[in-house]
Amino acid sequence: MELLGTITGIEITGHPPVKMPSYVREAVRAVLFRPNLIALLNVSAHGYHKLPGGGIEENEIRLDALSREIMEETGWKVDVLGEVGGIIELRDEENMEQHSYCYLARATKKVSGPMFTDLEIRQGFELEWIRMDNALEVFDNDEPDNIVGRYINLRDSIFLKKGIELIMDGLSSQKKY
Repeated sequence: MELLGTITGIEITGHPPVKMPSYVREAVRAVLFRPNLIALLNVSAHGYHKLPGGGIEENEIRLDALSREIMEETGWKVDVLGEVGGIIELRDEENMEQHSYCYLARATKKVSGPMFTDLEIRQGFELEWIRMDNALEVFDNDEPDNIVGRYINLRDSIFLKKGIELIMDGLSSQKKY
């Protein structure tokens, strides 16, 4: 998978990382779309949006984790169309290095509503389908009130920009997107 970048404290707080992370967390994300719409999760308690996705559980393969996370956070079944890319985050504040793998996925069938955890409910998670031509603007207008939200905003903006480019390239090539 193509590495799209590494995010460190310099981009978020203005300070370089100062300690070695004590653990690595692996996660999957999706630029999930329907015709002219992109799925975003509004984290209203903290002033930002994010792409659907989350942590890969022990002994779980990436695509299985992706399908599980999308189902939990959106209630949709999907067709995974390809890779968007990867991003490494060095989060000093959490003493963690996170590897996020992002995929392009088309929503195919609504099965249920989102099944948010208690924490996600407290954080104000809400699924929103945003017009593709407005999705990046949503991220640009977000004002995360915490460091984690600032990491997520930067990471998912990079993924979203690349994902929309892939969707548009597919449409202009008349691929099955």
